[in-house]
Amino acid sequence: MTDEPRFSLITACKDRLHHLKETLPQNCRLENTEFIVVDYDCPQKTREFVRSEFPQVKVVEVDERPTFNASIARNLGARAASGSSLIFVDADIALSTDLVGAASEMP
Repeated sequence: MTDEPRFSLITACKDRLHHLKETLPQNCRLENTEFIVVDYDCPQKTREFVRSEFPQVKVVEVDERPTFNASIARNLGARAASGSSLIFVDADIALSTDLVGAASEMP
C-alpha cells in the first residue's frame, strides 16, 4: 500500500483569498487527498495565509505574473501533485465530503 493520496485537489488563486478562506477548511477535510494551492502572484499574501493556517497544504509560488493564466497555473499545480487523479477546483467551490467516495468508485 502506498502513502500517496489518490486525489490531488488543485486550486489556482489570484485575488480570491476571500473565497479560499471560506472553502479551504471544508475541502481540506476530504480523506485520501492532498490539496495544492497555486498562489499566482496574488497580492493578498495567499501563500502566507495558507502556510500559516493549513500547513498540510502544498503551496506553489508564482511571482511577477500580473495577468492570470489559468492554464499555466493549473499545469504548475499538476506538476506538484502526487495523487494519481487530479481535480481542479476554483477557489469559491466547497466540495462535498462524499466526493472522494463517489470518485473512488469510478474506474
